Amino acid sequence: MNNRSDRVTPTTGRRLVIFLPIMLCMVLLYAASNPAPSPAAEGSWSHYVQGTYGDFGFGIIPTAGFSFRNDLIYNKSSVDQRIFGGKAYAEATQDSFIDLMKFFYFFDVPVISGNIGFGALVPGVFNANADASLQAGSFQKTGAGHAGGFSDIAALPIIVNANKGNFHFTFLPAIFLPTGYYNSNELVSLGRNYYTLDLNAGFTWLDPKLGLETSFNLGYMVNSSNNTTSYSTGDEFHLDYMVAQHLSERFGLGVTGYVYQQATCDTGTGAILGSDKSSAAGFGPAVMYSPNILGKEFTIIGKWLHDTSAQNRFMGDTVFLSFAFAY
Repeated sequence: MNNRSDRVTPTTGRRLVIFLPIMLCMVLLYAASNPAPSPAAEGSWSHYVQGTYGDFGFGIIPTAGFSFRNDLIYNKSSVDQRIFGGKAYAEATQDSFIDLMKFFYFFDVPVISGNIGFGALVPGVFNANADASLQAGSFQKTGAGHAGGFSDIAALPIIVNANKGNFHFTFLPAIFLPTGYYNSNELVSLGRNYYTLDLNAGFTWLDPKLGLETSFNLGYMVNSSNNTTSYSTGDEFHLDYMVAQHLSERFGLGVTGYVYQQATCDTGTGAILGSDKSSAAGFGPAVMYSPNILGKEFTIIGKWLHDTSAQNRFMGDTVFLSFAFAY
């Protein structure tokens, strides 16, 4: 959702004077964030992938009609403890290539100076690998797994966007469905095997003259139980943000990041590591380029997020390469 009908025409001088101090404050704030220790959501992961919502102009919707976005995501990370098939491992590492396709359709709604639409998220996993080990005295157990295919699809039954001057707001609830391959006895599953309702509210302030942008998204996730493992992951809160400077109509630089925190404890007989909460935070650079190709406006985005802290959630690096266009 990055092909915008508004045009950014930044002037020189004041834009950098305003942008750089704000960016520095955001970097220092989130680099210093260190969520309190807490043991974990099931598998130390969830339907929320860090950085997914931290984007240029997240609160701005394309013009009416069909739009498409594709995110190629690479993640390499590790965690101290993780549950696989009811067994607790002392440490685990993973790396994965994910292709997340996003489909949207919007209608103009003049009464709110915005749009109403719907969409779907279709994730595919090119390859996911995991290694885990458990050692107690002279006893040692290791395991490995890999998989590829479709993961859990998310339906976006309604998307509401409203605009007023430089302020833009988007309400975007997502319902994740357990459509991905799942086997509780294997180290790698492509799905979570439970439903998730992710309530998202996105905001963007963009000054076209200065080229300065501040965007953030607040999300609250409510999960159903995994009946196979008798594990219920607690509710989850996530905040994604972007502070960006558009240097021209087609080029922008920014800092993006996230904060993740479980709001309620895990429950169920499968939660053998305890009923506490997981948390994480991270940030990194972002760049956007919007070329005109064959008369169509495209948006290309690159992001790198480095996890600065994590408690009983995978910690490492996530890289995004995305492109989007609208008809």
